Amino acid sequence: MAAISLTHCLRTNSSSIKEQRNIALPPISIPFSSQNTKPNNQTKAKEKENKLPPPPPPPPPQWFLDSVWKLGKELKENLSPKQKGDWKDLMLMSLSFAVYVYMSQQIVCTYCAWMSMLK
Repeated sequence: MAAISLTHCLRTNSSSIKEQRNIALPPISIPFSSQNTKPNNQTKAKEKENKLPPPPPPPPPQWFLDSVWKLGKELKENLSPKQKGDWKDLMLMSLSFAVYVYMSQQIVCTYCAWMSMLK
């Protein structure tokens, strides 16, 4: 980028040196650039080629995977019913029935809303 100063060009030859010293003209700078500010298609293609995808995240440590595996096994053992009719069996049946009722209500509500939109 370059700049042109017009201070010297604005003074005329007819004025005396004394008058030029008394008159303080502020310098005027006009910035200009000879470079193209918009990148062309070739530079865009080169930039796309130079961009590498981000590296994949590192895998979790083995101790973390082992602890999650152990937790899942313990939950499975503790939540599975040991015999028919114990409290775990009743809880699982109640939960599954509640999910069934909830899904049925959602289906009915969706059907009613759909039918009201058609009218």
